[in-house]
Amino acid sequence: MKCEYCGQEEPLPFKCPYCGKFFCVEHRLPEAHSCEKIFLATSPSKRKEVYRPKFETYETRFPYKRLRVSFSPREKLELLFATLIVSLVGLSFIGWSLNIFELPFALLAFALSFLAHEIAHKISAVKEGLIAFFKLDVVGVILTFVSTFSPLKIVAPGSVMVLGYLDSKTMGKVSSAGPLINIFVGSLLYPFRYFNVPFSNALNAICLLNLWIAVFNLIPLGVLDGRKVFAWDKRIWLIMFIIPLLLLASTYFL
Repeated sequence: MKCEYCGQEEPLPFKCPYCGKFFCVEHRLPEAHSCEKIFLATSPSKRKEVYRPKFETYETRFPYKRLRVSFSPREKLELLFATLIVSLVGLSFIGWSLNIFELPFALLAFALSFLAHEIAHKISAVKEGLIAFFKLDVVGVILTFVSTFSPLKIVAPGSVMVLGYLDSKTMGKVSSAGPLINIFVGSLLYPFRYFNVPFSNALNAICLLNLWIAVFNLIPLGVLDGRKVFAWDKRIWLIMFIIPLLLLASTYFL
């Protein structure tokens, strides 16, 4: 069967739960194939606010002047649950190498790093005149939890869903916002690994985890941020991917 978005032959197509059409693995998510019924993903009380057909201009897409960054009660709960799962990954990442004072500081920083990543996506989408909300992913939650017991760390308990008309540039800009936060934090803390300062072990752990999150999310495959940034601008993707990768490599080999 052919994907109804790109026309690619797909032996095991995915059926969209909202529009009922069939798509390949790359376009299986509603936002990836610009689903015309993605508004059904929201609660019935908000569908009138969220639904927008395909418009051509900002003025006709959004009859109000400015969208605000806000979080529904359900979104807050899902973010809290995702943050707890990520904190478990952070705990397994650092093991018990930190003392009793450094450990709470590091875990709090891990949680804030994850939240900053997701909120950056949301703010970026809202600035583009789009509606965005965080949503847990069952498979992502399971993989993230399982990674607490494995050497390979996966931090993908959910993602920010974006509603509205998205071209490759807009999608790339929104997708790059999260990893940029992690690259900034990792790069900012990187020099502290060479100095003996208070909480130096915790700062190094926070630095490494942020760099890992950036590298993982920038892999240009599947539904990861990297695929969307790569489709937008390969040069920007390469710069964003190389910086945390080189910093990570230097921590292990230098």
